[in-house]
Amino acid sequence: MLDDIAGLRRIDQQDMLGTLAKFPEQVRDAARAGQAHAPKLRGPWSAVAFAAMGGSAMGADMAALWLGEKGNVPCAVTRGYALPHWVGKGTLLVAMSYSGNTEETLACAQQGLKRGATLLAVTSGGELAKLAASQGDVLKVPAGYQPRAAVGHLAFTALAGLERLGLAALGQEAEHVAAHLDKLRAQVEPARQEQGNPAKQLARALQGKLPLVYAAGPLEIAARRFATQLNENPKLLAHWGPVPEVHHNELSAWFGDARLKETLPVVMTGAGPGDLAAREQATIALLKEAGVAPWVLAAQGDSVLQRVFHALHVGDWASVYLSCLLGRDPSPVEAIVKLKQRMAEFKRGS
Repeated sequence: MLDDIAGLRRIDQQDMLGTLAKFPEQVRDAARAGQAHAPKLRGPWSAVAFAAMGGSAMGADMAALWLGEKGNVPCAVTRGYALPHWVGKGTLLVAMSYSGNTEETLACAQQGLKRGATLLAVTSGGELAKLAASQGDVLKVPAGYQPRAAVGHLAFTALAGLERLGLAALGQEAEHVAAHLDKLRAQVEPARQEQGNPAKQLARALQGKLPLVYAAGPLEIAARRFATQLNENPKLLAHWGPVPEVHHNELSAWFGDARLKETLPVVMTGAGPGDLAAREQATIALLKEAGVAPWVLAAQGDSVLQRVFHALHVGDWASVYLSCLLGRDPSPVEAIVKLKQRMAEFKRGS
């Protein structure tokens, strides 16, 4: 079924597969747009705080990862309604919401402004764009995507903007990531038969299993992303765990919980040399000792962003293929829409 392209497209009615196929171009377009923006803001800043939720927070994680590698100020990502106490004067607050109407991110933006932080919004519009246009600056990303499908736009628009503000050296990294993903796309796109397609093979292996995704260091971002993509695309429960933290607790359950046999652990490797590499190999070995055969997803690339986007991209394709195997259109997220409606009802009731 996974090699029946017409059949895939009948299930994938909003063409998530087509969006994935254009992902390298998304990275290039985002970097160009961010670099072309003339910043209105003026530092200096002693720290950068990102505020974001869901798919937008994945873009924030990527930007913060590169800023931590190449930037010249500390940074952190906040998910939720409240900023850390240290955010205030001297802080650049990067509020990232694809729609511009994410209530938690709007709350953080307003909170940051009250404390004297400088606001930079990365968004397609909405209330956040209005707020930042009047009290900060806005980096616009194209509308029309599912937020989780716009992670390339969000991450590289933010990074290019931060480079223009003198906070991170991006250089040619966006093109390097895009070129790496060009090569990867040929291995995972629908035209590549399942026999030689690692994303289709992973989707097939996950069918009927509870996914457990493990990764170390920077690859934790890709592990979280894969689990959330499995939540939203095929609508499956999935668990992710950071290495080495799981070695201090969850490891015990591998040898005591018979339900482990009902799972498929996916171990992402390639976080880096030394201790992290040893931890990756220990994770694989211990899962095998516990009686399960983990799927090893080897992240490749010459830089940390290339490796993280490699693992992320394979996971994205696998999640959509699994959606199609289950006969579920990957794009709609009715439960999230229902949650927003319920929140509005409860607020009116209060």
